[in-house]
Amino acid sequence: MLIFGLLCFIILGFMGMPTSFFYNFVAIPAAEVAKTGHGIIPPSGTIALMDIAVGIEVTGGLSLLLIYMFKGIHLFDNYEIGGESGHDR
Repeated sequence: MLIFGLLCFIILGFMGMPTSFFYNFVAIPAAEVAKTGHGIIPPSGTIALMDIAVGIEVTGGLSLLLIYMFKGIHLFDNYEIGGESGHDR
């Protein structure tokens, strides 16, 4: 999941390369938006797609973090709590 979000982000960045990196190639020109009456907020173009890619990447990173945290709990689950280790008297 982490790699998928990263690849989506990079691919969307390179798709605008004829003009510049991260060029908003899906955006509708302002004159077209004014004619069609989309409202006050114009369509975002690739910004929404980039947000989705970043969300997938963050979800993948947090899930990896949780997996490693639960794996650490499982590793230390077998030890006894309360007794001293290493001191024989």
